[in-house]
Amino acid sequence: MNKTVIFISFIFLLSFASAISYNVDIYDGSALVEIDFEDVYNLEFELPYDARVFETNVDNYELIDFEEYKLLRVNRADDLKISYITNSIIDETSSRSFFIFKNNFDEKLDVSLIIPEGAILGDLIIPDANEIITDGKRIILKWNDFSEEEIVVDYNFIKERNDFWICVFIILLIAFILFYLYKSRKLKKQIKKYKQKNKTVRKKTRERRKKDYTRNLFGEEKKIIEYLLNKKGNESWTKELARELEISKVRLSRRLRSLEQKQLIEKIPYGNENRIKLLK
Repeated sequence: MNKTVIFISFIFLLSFASAISYNVDIYDGSALVEIDFEDVYNLEFELPYDARVFETNVDNYELIDFEEYKLLRVNRADDLKISYITNSIIDETSSRSFFIFKNNFDEKLDVSLIIPEGAILGDLIIPDANEIITDGKRIILKWNDFSEEEIVVDYNFIKERNDFWICVFIILLIAFILFYLYKSRKLKKQIKKYKQKNKTVRKKTRERRKKDYTRNLFGEEKKIIEYLLNKKGNESWTKELARELEISKVRLSRRLRSLEQKQLIEKIPYGNENRIKLLK
């Protein structure tokens, strides 16, 4: 990832009466952030450096630009609400997008995330959301009384379909079915023979690959490599590895360092989390 996730931090001299509401609506590669602080007194709150279209429901505030962030100051306000647009909490690759929220709030949060229309969730939601719903067009995730260090959610977009090629596919499918019914006996034998041969080849290939990777590996290092071999794309998050293999973070860090030195894996950083990928 080549973007820097901005850390949101703040100082309160008076506690809030209830949980802070932190809502994010992602669209066109940007995020609309809406925060409901309730009542505040002597508030200093750091906004991302790229925050724009800032709005609030109070007049007595000061917004100061610094190089790495923007500082919002509010002496006192009842039911303070702010909103702004930022790109710093979204990270995009060629095939996937990530929402990454670093929690430096001292209070519990009610977090809501709306991913873009046409997007679907990937295989990474850390931590698990309390609720996942849809309004018919977009997916909405909610975390209640959130107090953990971060939220990471990946999502990707469904490619637009071409109706012409769908029609072509249906015609070809019908033709194939008719041909299959006409020569069913011969075709069944050919398919069965092909599947058996292909299954044997794949099995031998997997076993040979597994043997090549795990040669001279023992114990937890071998378990890590075998786990990555069975994962889609041969990659996994460190949190998943620790949880699935029941290895402590300290031991896992040592094993990953050793495997990296042996040039069997590489670490790809995503904020405070690492994506572990098996080298080809």
